[in-house]
Amino acid sequence: LIVTHLPICALLLDSEDRVVASTDSLRARLVRGREAILQRACRDALPPGVAEAAGIDGRLAEIHGCEGSVVVVPRVDVPSGHGERNYRLTLVRLEHEFARTLVHVEELTDVIDREARESHNENLAQLGALAASVAHEIRNPLAGISGTVQVILSSLPSDDRRRNVLGKV
Repeated sequence: LIVTHLPICALLLDSEDRVVASTDSLRARLVRGREAILQRACRDALPPGVAEAAGIDGRLAEIHGCEGSVVVVPRVDVPSGHGERNYRLTLVRLEHEFARTLVHVEELTDVIDREARESHNENLAQLGALAASVAHEIRNPLAGISGTVQVILSSLPSDDRRRNVLGKV
């Protein structure tokens, strides 16, 4: 009861890779009803597009080779209506009368979006620092030029025709 209600997405598969149990969190995400994914093939119980993108059939075949083995698919990107959803899958080979494989599905979309926003903000901060540095490098010589022109202007007679041009400078 506790495991079923944890906020994680996990499936237990039998020897034919059919779902024998899952967390409520996964059922809720799939919107297929509370018991609708039981006895379905693993690929049909995963969020839409994940099985194909992760190559789930090959991954299950890979893990069936030895007891206690673990296969991690670090990132699976699946197109969705709002861009893309990102997942990490962990498959664990079990030796139990009830289940042969545990499939843990972790959605990473929010984490990846947050990292992208943080990277974007960091890039903007670096751009701001660069702009401030460039402005400083331009302002210093201009201040020197302005000071020199003011000194020259103050040394010219008031009726000198060059005063107008130096004033513009």
